[in-house]
Amino acid sequence: MKDSVRIIDISEKRLVGCKKIASLNDNINKELWKKFMPRLNEIQNKLDSNYLSIQIYDPKLKFENFTKYTIFANWAAVEVIDHYEIPDGMESLIIMGGKYAVFTHYGTAKDVFKTTQYIYGIWLPRSKFKLDERPHFQIMESDYNPNDPNAKETFWVPVK
Repeated sequence: MKDSVRIIDISEKRLVGCKKIASLNDNINKELWKKFMPRLNEIQNKLDSNYLSIQIYDPKLKFENFTKYTIFANWAAVEVIDHYEIPDGMESLIIMGGKYAVFTHYGTAKDVFKTTQYIYGIWLPRSKFKLDERPHFQIMESDYNPNDPNAKETFWVPVK
């Protein structure tokens, strides 16, 4: 991580994509993106060319109890202007606006654990913030390659 944390207030985000309910142990991310990417051009009214990976956790979850077996909803999506046209087999999601702590991860997808370990194990406990019960997400630009050691993605953590 080269950048320090930024606290940003966002407005509501409207998304269209695919979701899967599973745990990290199920290796859901790769499968989900393989299903989503070939259908990307079916989504109308895209706001930009970025991709979003979204995690929706049980509101009762305490992150100190998070394991690779914790079940959550994982999304592969893009932000859209509106939800008027949703391709068959895809779903819509609205992320409510609010305050997010934003971190930048540089490196391969396999190295993401170091960034998440820092966010939840070091930064959050030492900060004045608490986790909020809104979705967590990462934003990747259209040329993102998960195997590139110089890849960049931003982590958006809901805080209050």
